[in-house]
Amino acid sequence: SPAYTAGVCQPGPTALAFDGGGAHAHHTPGTDFLLWSGDFTLEMVAKFSALTGAQALMGVWQAAGDQRSWVLYRDGQSLALAYSTNGANSVSATGGAAITLPDTYYHLVAVRSGSTLAFYVNGQPAGSASIGSSALFAATASFRLGAAEGGWPGALAGAVDYAAVHRGRAMSAAEIASRWRIIQGLENGSDYPEVGSALGQYWAFYRLAQYYFATNDPGACEILEHWLAWLDAVGAPDGLGWKFPVWFSDYGFTYGAYDPGAAASLALGCLYVHLRNGHAGAAVWARRILDDLRQNRESATFGGGYRSDHHYAWLNALVMQAFGLAVQGRSGQAFPFPATPDDAAHFQGLLAWLFAHAGDVKPNLLNADLIPFTYLEAVDVWDYAPDYVFMRQMGSLEALVLMLGVALEQARADGDWVWFHRLLAFILTDNLVRLGEDRIRSLTNNVNFAGIVNRVRLRYADYDQDNARYAEAVDQQALQAWGERALDLDCRYGAPVILENPDLAQLLADRLLQRLASPWDHLSLDTWLEGARVEVGDSVAVTSAFHGLEAEEYAVFGKTVDLGGRRVRLELGRPLNRPWALAVDAAGTDYDNYAIDQASPYDANWNSRAYAG
Repeated sequence: SPAYTAGVCQPGPTALAFDGGGAHAHHTPGTDFLLWSGDFTLEMVAKFSALTGAQALMGVWQAAGDQRSWVLYRDGQSLALAYSTNGANSVSATGGAAITLPDTYYHLVAVRSGSTLAFYVNGQPAGSASIGSSALFAATASFRLGAAEGGWPGALAGAVDYAAVHRGRAMSAAEIASRWRIIQGLENGSDYPEVGSALGQYWAFYRLAQYYFATNDPGACEILEHWLAWLDAVGAPDGLGWKFPVWFSDYGFTYGAYDPGAAASLALGCLYVHLRNGHAGAAVWARRILDDLRQNRESATFGGGYRSDHHYAWLNALVMQAFGLAVQGRSGQAFPFPATPDDAAHFQGLLAWLFAHAGDVKPNLLNADLIPFTYLEAVDVWDYAPDYVFMRQMGSLEALVLMLGVALEQARADGDWVWFHRLLAFILTDNLVRLGEDRIRSLTNNVNFAGIVNRVRLRYADYDQDNARYAEAVDQQALQAWGERALDLDCRYGAPVILENPDLAQLLADRLLQRLASPWDHLSLDTWLEGARVEVGDSVAVTSAFHGLEAEEYAVFGKTVDLGGRRVRLELGRPLNRPWALAVDAAGTDYDNYAIDQASPYDANWNSRAYAG
């Protein structure tokens, strides 16, 4: 039976232990792990009890019957790969002596890119060799972890915490270095930063718990039960308080610096679960987190509040919401939470601190109208430009929405709804960004015919094993009229975005076809630096008399911040609204549109074209 030991990718006994006696993990048949002649990346996190001799890590390698294909192994202090092109003969390539310590986990990578084989240890290059262009033998041996089939290389004495075979993909040196940093918890492990962080993960828990409280959905309850069981397993003492995983990736999760906003999101989720079904474990964790926030985590800077790297408005709003919900509960709750007088006093104290830092001069979290700023400090942060720009004069819609939750708790506690209605009105009126002529430096308007498609093909889930995992949407009329123009979307396992639900896959294909089957009205607009507040996906109403635009709504699909020129370029689009025209068989005048003689922008009247049909 398998034995486990502590790993490095995440806390706990996650690594598979090997005693050097030949015990191994295997998959039969090993054909899914054949590497053929294409690029590949072999990746492992492993440790060794000793660094003498040769020990197999993983491979498809059987000496008997000449069924050798490839095996990754350690040779002394070096990472090595043996491979065969005919099953009988073999070639070994060995890297540099970079594995220097026993009983220490190493990130071990071998990459074939074309005819070059490169080794990496802990994110650093560790030698290379030529592997030629021939295909590796299609052996019938099993895929084994920890031993080969035969006496060579020797069996592994140590542990494996992670193993992956990436066929058809040669990772770059930069990506490999990044992956080692991710494993150590030094870097966000997701292409989507929110997904790789505690805040994004715990917000998902909090929002699902909110949904469950409102609907009593048994499916949501089942998922939340798994969340709470996981919290029991990974929530750990941290001095006088508690800590939780901070970074998430394909390798697992790691702890990191305490984030009050993430902790408050966990508390909110636990509170909503308990208020709906009386879950004792959820109440325990809510109490632990609230006590820790109140007793141990408050910032001494600016006389209170909470901070991670800055005193963010959204972060403090989450903490205040948690204490407000604990004290006041929710209408329709089935079970009360046992709040304490200290909880109520802390909630009122945080409100007083928040209002004390209101005004139009830093340090403030609210302006004079009680609209939240991004943070308390009087600094500009350009580190994340152009994706995020934090300026001392700016707030964020994220902070605004979360602070609306605080205003709701304040109104329920004090009976004063003025602040709540002020924030709500601001959100409703400010949802549409309006750019008048006085806020536009330059504007170019054109019709974009690029990227029009008439077929969308979407592969999802385990399509490689089951070709039924496929969705398609087709505009047959357009296909017959001007031939196929297809868009292929990859949502299979291993892609940055994964889909499993067939109905959702078909819906996405249909929606994409609807969006991409017609030309787009495209605006390229330069505005002042205040345009940095506009985000991709926002709606913008543009007014320009010269272009015939009167508060015309467009969606933002691109944004470029020019710090030197102190301006922002916005790329805006909407489905083309084709104007109709009446054609008459008569000579034109200076006040009429003339016929277009050639279907090309080079025609003199192209910009005045209209459509008939």
